[in-house]
Amino acid sequence: NSSLKDYSILEKENRYQNLLEAVDRSNIGILIVDTEHRIRMMNESLINAYGQQTGKICYEGIRKEKSKCKHCRLNDVIQDGKKVHYQFTDKNNRQLDIVAVPFKDIDGKICKLEIIQDITDRKHYEDAL
Repeated sequence: NSSLKDYSILEKENRYQNLLEAVDRSNIGILIVDTEHRIRMMNESLINAYGQQTGKICYEGIRKEKSKCKHCRLNDVIQDGKKVHYQFTDKNNRQLDIVAVPFKDIDGKICKLEIIQDITDRKHYEDAL
């Protein structure tokens, strides 16, 4: 039985890349946002939905707004260290389910990691019942 300590940095990096690719194939979005609302990372699923917004302020890049979103939970996650779960409908009428948790980025800075799932089809199905 080998532990993770036995794997090289390259093997761990490959595992990380494989994991991100699997998440992308699942159409689950991953977004990392810092305390200034700046997008530090977004995966391919989100890039396909909103275009490449890494480095931009989240509400300006994704929502095309001038101020933070009404549903923003950044402070709850980063300052209070809470896990939050919420839903909202974006400007493209996609209904999104979001789980956000504190995340220590590679530079040690605490950020918000969002796991985003488009639940539009499921909501339409539920409403039809």
